[in-house]
Amino acid sequence: MKSLLIIVLLTLLSGLTSMANNHSTINQIEKTVKFRVVLDSSIHGKPFLIIFKSNFKVGSTATDQLEIEPVSNKGNTYIFILPDQKKHVYFSLVTLQAGKIVFILDNFHFEPADDIIINLKQMKQNNQFDISFAGKNSGKYRCQYEFSSAVRTAANLLKQDTTKKHLIYEETFCKVNAQLQVLEKYKSIISPFSFRLLKADIQSKSVVEPLQIFSARLSSVVKTKDSSKVHQFITEYAKMFTLSFSDVPDSVLSVSRYYPDYVLGKIRLDYLVDHKKIDYRQYFEEIIKISYKPVRDKVIVSFFVHNAERFYPILEELINRSFTIVEDKQCLIKLTDFKNATIGNKAFDFALQDNKGKTVRLSDYKGKIVFIDFWYTGCGACKKYYQYELREVEEKYIKNPDVVFITISVDESKEKWLKSITEGQYTSDKVINLYTNGESDKHEMIRFYNIPGYPQPLLIDRKGNIAKFKDPSLRNKVGLTKAIEELN
Repeated sequence: MKSLLIIVLLTLLSGLTSMANNHSTINQIEKTVKFRVVLDSSIHGKPFLIIFKSNFKVGSTATDQLEIEPVSNKGNTYIFILPDQKKHVYFSLVTLQAGKIVFILDNFHFEPADDIIINLKQMKQNNQFDISFAGKNSGKYRCQYEFSSAVRTAANLLKQDTTKKHLIYEETFCKVNAQLQVLEKYKSIISPFSFRLLKADIQSKSVVEPLQIFSARLSSVVKTKDSSKVHQFITEYAKMFTLSFSDVPDSVLSVSRYYPDYVLGKIRLDYLVDHKKIDYRQYFEEIIKISYKPVRDKVIVSFFVHNAERFYPILEELINRSFTIVEDKQCLIKLTDFKNATIGNKAFDFALQDNKGKTVRLSDYKGKIVFIDFWYTGCGACKKYYQYELREVEEKYIKNPDVVFITISVDESKEKWLKSITEGQYTSDKVINLYTNGESDKHEMIRFYNIPGYPQPLLIDRKGNIAKFKDPSLRNKVGLTKAIEELN
């Protein structure tokens, strides 16, 4: 009897375990995201996905991106499967055309269980596609795809109205409203979370650049000491920022890829309106007052990415303070990366090819002072920096064996990089010219330094430690010369 009871119990336990395993498998399947990308016969490049692992946009886009290859393809149909997705994630769909990366969909977002068919047809214009969507939750994709055309239409209508000069806030709201109308059209077939997230993204993304323009203008107006102009500016600013996020929960705002930059810019401009100049310690104090911690932590990281060069003397102090405040794991990783690339820490020991095909390592120059200039072909600021500041300093130290000048290009094309060296607009053949081996800004070194823009100068001491980085003094020949002499 006891044996029979044991057998029954074991059978029941086995059944329950099987049910649990099946339930786990079902839940995993329910969270799987699938894309089927169908190319017409004229498109020859294989598509792939770029997944943004963290949902906030700071610094180099390479810092958080993960490239996903299709798991299989049948002719021109490529299949992507992303198992067990637990949250809304931003992604881009790209393809290689004539050796260049072409973005088909840029910064769209998916949610768990999406099963989407993306049909692509090549248009007559280069790298332009006619795109259609089908499948489970495809309405969200059609909606996002329509945003860009709605913005173009709104901008054209505004240009046709030549009766008056439109102010920044009028242009911004025109574009915002055009996208919100598209979003409202799709509301019934989009999940409530996605609807609110897209609303937050539309408003945040549209206002980030105007915020920067307003900040620069206010700083200029304040210098004139014309109180009437200042008052006029502040009046226009008040009209500009009547955007409301009150119907978007904090839990959604914390997922938005653009909202942290909006908050950062808004706090900065509010501070400027009140105080007429920026005190970065106090600016930081305003940021840490944000009540919802997931948003606060992301804004703190954005603060360092976008402003580090402006408060360089107190950079380490504020980073250390941030470690006592930030709780989000991804943000702590970002801050740690940022701290690793500050003064006194070991510089990244790269291994890159020079323009003659020789592999060059930073460790080859141990015991020497090394200056590195990061740049890319087509960067106007990079060209200006080399021609008006860096070139003169290079020439001064060209015969000094203890000072080494290295340039590192993030050009994707080796041919383009080599041509730029020959033309002499960004660098010369008298220094050591390297490039990131075709990895562009995805190279591990660019991620290590969290480089948000170019040119980016870096000075390394004789011990291979970072001596100066994100320091404005390196951007002019007097400051750079002084920095080198202090290490010489």
